[in-house]
Amino acid sequence: MNAAKSPPRVWALVLVLAASTAFRWPAIVNATETNSDAAVVGLQAMHMLHGEHSWFLWGSGYQTSIDSAYAAIVFGVFGASARTLVMSPFSLHLVLTALAWSTIARRIDPWRAAMAVWPLVLTSSPLQTYILYPPREASLLVSMAALWALDRAADSRARALAVGGALIGLACFADPYALVLAPALGAFGIACAIDRANARETKRRLAVFVAGVVLGSVPFMVLRSSARATDGQLALSGSLVAHNARLLMDGLAWTVGARAWSANDAMTYAPWGGPAIVRAIAFAGGALFVVAIACGGAGVFARRLPWGVRRLAVAGGLALPVTIAGFLTSPMVMDLFSSRYLAAIPLLAPFALAPIAYSLRARTFALAMAPCAFACGVAGWVGYGPFLHDSRGRPSDELALAHALEASGVRLAMADYWVAYRATFLTGEGLVVVPSNPAEDRYAPYRADFDTSPLVAYVFDPMRSRESNTWMRDRVHAGETPFARDYTIVHAGRLSALVLRRE
Repeated sequence: MNAAKSPPRVWALVLVLAASTAFRWPAIVNATETNSDAAVVGLQAMHMLHGEHSWFLWGSGYQTSIDSAYAAIVFGVFGASARTLVMSPFSLHLVLTALAWSTIARRIDPWRAAMAVWPLVLTSSPLQTYILYPPREASLLVSMAALWALDRAADSRARALAVGGALIGLACFADPYALVLAPALGAFGIACAIDRANARETKRRLAVFVAGVVLGSVPFMVLRSSARATDGQLALSGSLVAHNARLLMDGLAWTVGARAWSANDAMTYAPWGGPAIVRAIAFAGGALFVVAIACGGAGVFARRLPWGVRRLAVAGGLALPVTIAGFLTSPMVMDLFSSRYLAAIPLLAPFALAPIAYSLRARTFALAMAPCAFACGVAGWVGYGPFLHDSRGRPSDELALAHALEASGVRLAMADYWVAYRATFLTGEGLVVVPSNPAEDRYAPYRADFDTSPLVAYVFDPMRSRESNTWMRDRVHAGETPFARDYTIVHAGRLSALVLRRE
């Protein structure tokens, strides 16, 4: 590309990345509102910096510690904090978005490519979960890198296909969720291997691609065969279809923006009750988004389009049926929050939109996508809940509680899972909190210290605890715990804690 065309190309990408950052600014500013799943990654990253390593994510037999390792690098440079924990996956998402844009911009002009990647910029809450809170974003980035590499290999030597194939396997190693993306990426790899002028060359290129996939899958297979690996989370079953189908419609509607749920607090979401006209436009936009993905995916059969553009539709189009099929048969689908398992649909949607972007004028394409972008934008923005009204950040009640308990001689506590590891991370392990349900433990040494401490606390957070605020007091009074019936209560902001003494 000559110098005269370079500035528009650069500015198209800059605009995309700036818009992505602006859209997520409330969560970035309010980083202390992170959750316990993400906090586990942060805690493991902190321990990695002190020489403690594990191939698996703490407490998991199916997720690796790749996201924790990347967070450790970020912590090593910028320090461990809630803000750097949020920026860890978000920085990966920015790279992912740049790769998606770059892939499409090789086939259509940069500005229409920027419009096509809007599903990665204006995202509803299900995909937002991965973008802002680890773990999982590393596997999504490697998956996108595989697609980017394969698209370039289509116009280069056969051995370059091995790189893209290997990245597919490595993405599954980083997190098994990439298995949902693997069929679409595999089909795209096959399409990139096809040499329509030479059948013999096609066979050779296919063999190289398959060899790359097999080689890249070795780390995943080795990990799956280890003694600590668990398989239940990956075992699909047709018996789950009836149960999961009841959650699919709401989950799909939230994913594509047809409906929005707003956070009343960190644990309870309710259907958003915004203006009827806004909800009607969003519903139409969400429905149009699904139609656009399906029609764009069918663009692979539009022979009037260049093969390079049609090839992109292979990946984008397959993501919709494959993801829905995986959702219907997955044992991990439990409630509305399981909508995050449909994230592969908007993730690969830009490639389904590429044939439409190629076929339409830039202005026409922008107008056609406007209702879809509006729908996903609303579904993502209202998902911030209280953050919309307070973008200045909040002081950490957890730190205040840690200081108050330290004055009482308490450094170890227990709480609901969604309170426990979050509080432990936000206090930099100044207060170590284990789940009140031992089955939800993620790090055994914490439990060992808690079980041998003569003085502990029970922490209640009205925004996150699934137990009532009298649950532990009633158990102590009834003699159902190893603690004495006399206790004191400590308050810090919205948090309260019972200081308990072992009998």
